[in-house]
Parts: sequence; C-alpha cells; structure tokens
Amino acid sequence: MEAFESSWAHADSLEIPAGVVIRYRVLRHPTMSAEELAALEARVEGAPDHPDRAQVEEARRRLEQGPDETAYEVWYSRSGRWRYNTTWLYDGTYFDAALTERASWGMTQAQLSVMDPGRAPPPGRDYSSLEGEFGRHYRLLVCGGMQAGRPIGMRPARAGVRDGVWSGVASAGDRLEIEFRGRYSAEAGRVLPDQYRYSASARSPEVVGKSWTMTGWRHDGVLDEWIASRVDVRDPSGVLIESVVYDGSEPLDEAEFGAVTATPTTDGVDPARGAAAFGSVLDFRPGRETRVRFTDEGPQARPLTASEIGLPARRLRVVGWVVAGVIGVGLG
Repeated sequence: MEAFESSWAHADSLEIPAGVVIRYRVLRHPTMSAEELAALEARVEGAPDHPDRAQVEEARRRLEQGPDETAYEVWYSRSGRWRYNTTWLYDGTYFDAALTERASWGMTQAQLSVMDPGRAPPPGRDYSSLEGEFGRHYRLLVCGGMQAGRPIGMRPARAGVRDGVWSGVASAGDRLEIEFRGRYSAEAGRVLPDQYRYSASARSPEVVGKSWTMTGWRHDGVLDEWIASRVDVRDPSGVLIESVVYDGSEPLDEAEFGAVTATPTTDGVDPARGAAAFGSVLDFRPGRETRVRFTDEGPQARPLTASEIGLPARRLRVVGWVVAGVIGVGLG
C-alpha cells in the first residue's frame, strides 16, 4: 500500500513544470460499423437539417480515412501564462488561445478575438478554462490513472504484488471503484500503471469496464517525469475509442514565449501559424469594443453589441474607433 499511496500523492501534487513546450495528439477512432453507418445514412436521407447528419459525416470519414487526429501544442511558462494550439489534422482547421498578464486572445483561420485578462470574459471566450483541458491530458500521460476520481473522493483502498505484477484498487464508495495493474519502478520511484479500468459502480453501472491502457513508459528529461508514450481508451464493451499519443517536449525560454504569445496582427507573421489569415477581429478590451471585418472594399468597423460583450445594453459604452488602429500593429 505504501507504493500505491506515495504514487497517489505524486499525482495529487503534480503540476506542469515551468518553461516547457509539450506536444501530443489525440486520435478518435471509428466506433461505428459499415452496417451501422448505412442504417444511419438511411435515417437522415432527404433531411439535410437532420440532427444526426454530422454524426454520419464523422462516421464515414473515420471509416474511410482512419481515426480523426488532433494535434496539440502547449507553450507553458507557468499557470496563467501559456499558449495552447489545437489543430484538427483531418481537415486542417485550428484554434489557438493564449493567456498572459497583458492579453488573452483566441485565433482561428477566420477570426481573432482579443480580451483583457483582468476582466470577466465575454460569452464563449473564457480561454482560462483551457488550462484545465491540457492539464488533464498531461496528468493522464504522467500519472496513468492515479489522477482519477478526485472530485468524488477517490482514495487507494488495497494493493499487492502477485507473480511480479503490481495491482491496486482505488475506491470512492459505491460511486466508483478503479482497478490498476502495472509495476513499481525503483528508477521512477513510483508505480507505473499498464492499465486502469472502472471495475464497479452501483450508481453508474453503465461505465463499468471502461479502460485505459498505457504503453511505452519513459523518462522525459525536459519534464523530469516518467511519461507514457501512448494511452488507449476502450469503452465498456472493449471497443477502442480514443488514443492519446505523446510526441515530446523541449525547453521554453522567455524570448520564445513572448514571441508566440504576442497578440497577432493583421499584417504580421505568427511564429506558429505563419502569415495572418483571419478575416475579422473582435476587440473586447475596454475602450476598444469593436468588430472589424476585412473585405475587398477594405476594413469595415462597428461597435460590438451588448450581447457580444455580455453586458446589458444600458451599460455598453459606445467607443470611437480609428480603423487604422486595428490594421497591423494596433492590436498590441
């Protein structure tokens, strides 16, 4: 039990180290058979607005082309200072977000949004929450399930070694029980799980059997952590649904961090994405609450509406706007 409890404590205290770049991918595998897809296609035929049409397109793409692959890249200075890039490799689209003391911004091919990090974010643009998303991926790869179940009071319950294989059970009472299998590594100083699975749940029996399998444990010198090269996720029936693949890390210095988190400009070159391509800019910062669209006839600017900013109309202060201020360097 001592090794289990110390490994659990390691997961409790784990944080992404300061000054690193982390890269990984998530593969979302086909889960629908050709027969099931055909039945779904028949159901949506002749109904272009059918709510299941997107599911048809997704299932067809995965069956024909393989898993949907999404690449992630994190430039991490410390908590509250980072850039997080998401690239959907199957169609080439992306979404990037950055957070520093000076600005918070999000960018796609089509649009750039700039916020003041010291103010409540407008609707749908709370980018600070993304730190929890990439943090969960990092903890999964490093902890191999030892990070699971904290919100419901999951704790180590029992552990042992049989025929050279370490196993353990963590429990949150009747809410959920998790079985672990793996090995204790003296070099890592903790348990490195090969698999964990939901083994019992009186409250949610439908999740029992879902499992995560970790392979390729190795020490990463930049992170100074042991990390799994891959995590495969299977549903309760054993179908492979998702894989998280670790691609590596490198040190991040302050100069590079400043370059990748600088607010993009319409005439600039982003270090990660190249020349600016977005067609509109939404600036939510105080005194600049404006939307600018770039058209063949030139930039067209208007004040942001109360609903866009997330304020009652009576509180919206319409500000003057100099269009030249947003063209090029005016967003800094």
